[in-house]
Amino acid sequence: MKNKKYWLGAFLAFLVDFLTKIWALNYLELEEEFLINHAISIQRIWNESNILASVSFDIPNILFRFFWVSFAIILAFSIYWVSLQPSINEENIKTDFAKTGLFLIMSGIWGNCFDRIFRGEGVIDFIRLNFIENSIPIMNFADVFIYMGIFCIMIGWILIFKELIFLNLTNKKVA
Repeated sequence: MKNKKYWLGAFLAFLVDFLTKIWALNYLELEEEFLINHAISIQRIWNESNILASVSFDIPNILFRFFWVSFAIILAFSIYWVSLQPSINEENIKTDFAKTGLFLIMSGIWGNCFDRIFRGEGVIDFIRLNFIENSIPIMNFADVFIYMGIFCIMIGWILIFKELIFLNLTNKKVA
């Protein structure tokens, strides 16, 4: 299997998310808050919102779960296909950033899809960011991995575009 380190990393990230949600479910009372420091506190909630929250009609539970299962499968095949694509250069850090980002996003989406499919009540969120005024974000590690993945992809894109612009400028000077 190509890109074993990425698949292993995605599995480990999913496992961290899964185990911390089990911990939160077993050891934190619903809505009870524990202050870690001024920046972060722990508070377990059931996040029932979803990407279909704006739909005004009721979606049968089986159809809703089918949507999430289908989404997870399509995502897995998409990431698998991308992971098989050769890098421009196997030692290229720019494509490594992008692939790392894709696999982090995949593990985060799998973690939240798992909750939606098997827990049914919603996603377990328990990390509150207190340094943001009127902190709305209560999240879990799956969300953290998704944000980290987006950040990695942005860094990869910046490095790739920087190189492409540099190559265009040097080619124009030669011509």
